[in-house]
Amino acid sequence: MNMEIYDIDINLDKKEKLVYINISTTPGGIYQRFNTNAAKRVLKEKGIKFGKAIKKTTVHNGSNDPNTLNGTWIFELLEEPRPKRARTKKKTTGIQ
Repeated sequence: MNMEIYDIDINLDKKEKLVYINISTTPGGIYQRFNTNAAKRVLKEKGIKFGKAIKKTTVHNGSNDPNTLNGTWIFELLEEPRPKRARTKKKTTGIQ
């Protein structure tokens, strides 16, 4: 797949824990299709941790219909686990 024919915009909404990936292309040229698996591949390449798809679509350059030239996918945003803090022992002085 020639990724150069697509305009890709990724937005992370950490408050809502969602990933939005917006794709647009122009009509003509060699027929290309961008589907959910391609969207997942882009997110993986960018190192974005994501869960299940909430909204799916398909974008292709085979017509002039704006509904097929633009699309938005929404995925769950998975948070990186926070490292646990090391517990420290309190020193006892022996004097109370």
